[in-house]
Amino acid sequence: MAKSSEVRPASTGAGDPVKMPDIMVPSQLVASCPEFFVSERAVRMRVARRQIPFRKVKGRLVFLRREIERWIETAPGLRPDDIE
Repeated sequence: MAKSSEVRPASTGAGDPVKMPDIMVPSQLVASCPEFFVSERAVRMRVARRQIPFRKVKGRLVFLRREIERWIETAPGLRPDDIE
């Protein structure tokens, strides 16, 4: 089972922290970061274009929380903390 850490989603501003697993599959990524990923299909399209960090483990597509957080922080535009 994957470890979890507390992450405050960008859209809630001052809401309760959400548990984001350290290792996620596409559906978990969409649920954890709906501001950045609107659907599993959109996630898979970004993977196909190599626009987001991902890994393949035994043929399964997975994402590491720390890599996704780093990708979000380095993306151009607003930072998650700027959105309230």
